[in-house]
Amino acid sequence: MSWNDWHTFKEGQARFAGGIRGVDELGHETFAVRLDSGEYFGEIKEVWLPNEHDFNLEILSFGYASQGDAGMPLPTWSSRSFSPTDLARVMSLVMQLVRAVAESDDKPFVMSGDADSHFMGQVFFRDGWALVADGASERAS
Repeated sequence: MSWNDWHTFKEGQARFAGGIRGVDELGHETFAVRLDSGEYFGEIKEVWLPNEHDFNLEILSFGYASQGDAGMPLPTWSSRSFSPTDLARVMSLVMQLVRAVAESDDKPFVMSGDADSHFMGQVFFRDGWALVADGASERAS
């Protein structure tokens, strides 16, 4: 199975969607999740440890209906809001996706590392990574 194939889990499907040039014209590494309501994209990046060799992953944003919306400075214009239950589901799917791909030989750029750098297995969700349905102007924490 390739890193960008859909992985199916109990809660739904997720995949790494690769690098793109976002709405801000900068490069962004993305992932996708399929929920009952559709397919949504998010941005993921490496977070380097103090040794500057090893890294973990951080989810920067989620909820874009279009992959190209990654990097949008005004998330309420491009991101959909989700219920806390759906966001917990997304978090679970992302964690399972990362674990599944970390165990394979075929990894996306954001997890590839090299002979001197390694993914250390943790995934963090940045404060405000997604919009919460109860208050569309607020990001999840």
